[in-house]
Amino acid sequence: MYAIWVTTEDYSKKFRLILQIILFIFLILVILFNPELIYLNNV
Repeated sequence: MYAIWVTTEDYSKKFRLILQIILFIFLILVILFNPELIYLNNV
């Protein structure tokens, strides 16, 4: 039971890391392709 929990915990950490990287790349793409959006949000 404990071994299974450890492996799932490790998997969830990896999954979260991958998710953060994907979100970060998506954010950069949005900034690069839609600069108007950022200006509108700041105003």
